[in-house]
Amino acid sequence: FSRRALAIRDKVRGPDHKAIAYSLNQLGWSIEEQGRLAEAFPLLDRAAQIEARISGPDAASTGFRLRRVGDNLQK
Repeated sequence: FSRRALAIRDKVRGPDHKAIAYSLNQLGWSIEEQGRLAEAFPLLDRAAQIEARISGPDAASTGFRLRRVGDNLQK
């Protein structure tokens, strides 16, 4: 995903849609894999925040997103 595609999806679906959380996570992961950890962090963090609002703080999907944030911080 590119930032442009994410911006279009955000506009069409709204900022708190599960698809946005997925896209943010994928983009964050891709950027993280390039070694750009600081740039990836806000994307992964926003994905986790959206997931928590949609699915609840105790949902497995929220835990997955939070784990990605934690993994980013450990690198």
